[in-house]
Order: sequence, then C-alpha cells, then structure tokens
Amino acid sequence: MSNKRNWILGAIMVVAVVIGYLGLTGKVPPRDQTQGAIGAAHRYQAQQISAGDVTLTDARIQAFLQTDLFHKVATDAKFRAAITNPKFQAFAKNPTFQKMASEGNLSEYLSTYKGLFQREEFDAMLASKKLQNIADTEKMVKVLQNKSFAEMAKDPKFVALLKDPKFDALMEQSEAQKTTKPLELQDMSETAKGTKINVIFVEMSKNPTFNQLLADDVMQQAAKAGQLSDLADLLESSHAEAMLSDASFQELLANPKALNFVTSDEMAQVAMGLTALAHESSAAELLAVASDPETAEAFRHPEMQEMANADLLQHAVESVKN
Repeated sequence: MSNKRNWILGAIMVVAVVIGYLGLTGKVPPRDQTQGAIGAAHRYQAQQISAGDVTLTDARIQAFLQTDLFHKVATDAKFRAAITNPKFQAFAKNPTFQKMASEGNLSEYLSTYKGLFQREEFDAMLASKKLQNIADTEKMVKVLQNKSFAEMAKDPKFVALLKDPKFDALMEQSEAQKTTKPLELQDMSETAKGTKINVIFVEMSKNPTFNQLLADDVMQQAAKAGQLSDLADLLESSHAEAMLSDASFQELLANPKALNFVTSDEMAQVAMGLTALAHESSAAELLAVASDPETAEAFRHPEMQEMANADLLQHAVESVKN
C-alpha cells in the first residue's frame, strides 16, 4: 500500500513538471533535452563538490597551463616555495599588484630597490605618506639629497627649527632677496631676533654643518609657505634620518620616475602586502619572486590572475611536474 502511494505521488509530481513546462513554453520537451537538463544538474553538483578541479579544467585555464611561460614559472623552485606562503598568496590576489605587474614596472623597481623594502625605516616612510608629498617637488627632493641636511636631521633642535613657520618664512625671504654672495648668518640672526626661533637659530649657527647647509642654498630654494614643515613631519613620523645616508635610498631620490612610482597611490595599496613579505624569514626569496620579470609576465594573463583570485594557483603549480 505504501509503495502504491509513493508511486502515485511520484506520478503526480512528474505530471506537474510537464504541465509547468507546457505552460511556460507551449512545447513538449524532447527526450534528449530532458536528459541534458539532468546531466547539467549533475555537472552543477560536481562543481559544488569540487570547484577547484572544474575551474582548472576550464578550456582557457588549461590552454594557459600548457604554455611555456607558465611551465617555466611553475617549475621555478623559488616560485613553488613562495606560492605555499599565505602572505604571498594574499599578495598575488591583490588587484593593484596584478595591474602593476602586468604593466611591467613593478618587477623592474622591486628588483632594483628590493633592499629598501626590507628596511623597516623605509616602510615607515611609505606608511607615513609624508615622502609622497615631498617627492612631488624637485626642490624638496634636493634637500633630502643634501649631505649636510642628512647630518642635521639627527638633531631634534634642527627638526624643531624646520617646524617653525617663521623659519620657513625666513628661508623664503632670504631666497627672494638672494645676492651674489652666500647668505650671512649674522644677517639671519638679526632678522630672527625677538622670535622664538632666535635661540635655536643662534645655537645652530655655531655648527659648521648647519652653516654649510645654508651655504648650499637648498633650504632657501625649497622654502615656500610652510613646505619645510613637511620635512620635519617626515623626520618625526618615521626614521627618515637613518635612510638619508643609505646609498640605495639616495639612488631612488636621484631617479624621479622610480621615486614617483614607489611613492604612488597604487604602490601604497600594495605596500602592506609587500611589507608583510619583506619581513618574512625568507624575505629575499619572496621579494625575488615578486620582482621576477617572468612572474610579472605571467600575471599579465587574466588566467593567472583568475587562478590567484580563486585560490587555485598553488594547485595549478603543483600539477606541473618539474
């Protein structure tokens, strides 16, 4: 009795499906289409069960996996090791990293300046976003390139002097009134007399390095309505004074194109991931992978990006035999 009732209920359900189909389409479904719909349902269930395998067997992905480029990247020992690192996986999924890598500049600059990214002082400078403001002005960059400024940057009193708007105005005024002879400290101390900066300024004037800095004229050229305070902010918000004597940092400052790239908003978006990689125990290897031109070339392909976004890149790499 129970079997008969189940059979009747099943027949009613089948009839209801057929009637519903006729009501919507006005057609009777052919037998092969019905089987196709059942097959599609099974395939959908298979996707739900094993989404990774289905995605990796996609025709486009498979075609990319067969390329010489992917084989070369996937069989590289450093890349195979890096792709197992969760921090590198997160970095590879970053859309800004993918965009920059595909444009070809990232590998060039990471390769040249990867030593800087391993220094916490440089990370702090980028994180503070103060270097970005200075990098936009050539005259401000020239101050950072000055050896006397690098020496004076270690002195808290000098930093306090930079923060004072009156000192900035004084530098700006002296630039406007510049004569053929170097700026005389006595004249400046007279101008500063009666202000809060006078005591500091007079004390600084006893320092030969400070005298040389003024004679170099870079401070006067950079001064413009409070801009010198940006230098003070940079020195206070990071360990910039430690970087000013770094040869790689000075090389970066001397390359306007590279400096603008490294301090760009796009680079700031990947800096956190890059910093996470830079301070790993295997920092050199991870940065070498991130800066490798062939890695960048691979990420120019949307298939590589799709695998990274879907957390399938490690599986794809492991599927390639050395």
